Amino acid sequence: GYHYGVWSCEGCKAFFKRSIQGHNDYMCPATNQCTIDKNRRKSCQACRLRKCYEVGMTCCWRCWTPTAYMRPLAVEGHPWRRRTKATWPLRALLHRIPCKS
Repeated sequence: GYHYGVWSCEGCKAFFKRSIQGHNDYMCPATNQCTIDKNRRKSCQACRLRKCYEVGMTCCWRCWTPTAYMRPLAVEGHPWRRRTKATWPLRALLHRIPCKS
């Protein structure tokens, strides 16, 4: 799915969320160049978080535009399509919250 400004798996979404909420200071036991892929993403938290930032993940609210969540609106007859702006789901309105970075 589309999370924190990029397409990512649920595991990386949860890891990034925990990392930014907990203000964790991860330390790489090696040289900050660990390979992070689907099979080795749990081996080094510091390098995994670095890769999250490298691919463009951000905690900035401005990146959470409604387009990712409102793609179904393009489908004729979708229930959200009939709603007014006042009744849109909260996720669709998050882009209005200013970024604090």
